[in-house]
Amino acid sequence: MIKLKMYVGITDYDWYKLLKQANCDEVNFWKPSGRTNFKALDEGDLFLFKLHSPHDYL
Repeated sequence: MIKLKMYVGITDYDWYKLLKQANCDEVNFWKPSGRTNFKALDEGDLFLFKLHSPHDYL
C-alpha cells in the first residue's frame, strides 16, 4: 500500500487567475524568509489549493 499525504492551502482568486492564464500545470513555491519550517509534506506529496469564498474550489 502506498500512502500519499496532501495539504490544502487557501489562496485567492486573483492568484489562481494569474496561474491559469500562464497555463501552469505545476508551480514551485518557497518562503522569501528562507526558513524551511513547513514539515506537513514530504517531497512528492500533494499540495492543493482551495480558493476563498465565494469560489470554494480545490
